[in-house]
Amino acid sequence: AARAKLLAAWALTLQVSEMSDRNEPLGDLASAAKLFATEAAAEVEFQLAPLFGGIGVSKGHRLEELRGGIHVARVYEGAREVQEMIIAKKMGKQLQ
Repeated sequence: AARAKLLAAWALTLQVSEMSDRNEPLGDLASAAKLFATEAAAEVEFQLAPLFGGIGVSKGHRLEELRGGIHVARVYEGAREVQEMIIAKKMGKQLQ
């Protein structure tokens, strides 16, 4: 299931990128892609951590680096709440 989520996140991100390259309107699709991708990555990291035990949190280990990158994507590059607000606002407009 984890690999499927990562593949879906990749496909959605690629679609948004291609649409952006063609100057097509993205609406809330970019926010949805970012939210889905960062949440999928966090879920995969959470599932992998127990497999590596203590070494997975050791400085310099690839899993520890991945965790740091996910944290940056979730917090500093657009908090989850902000992405959700953008999506909800667009959905509200569509329902009116």
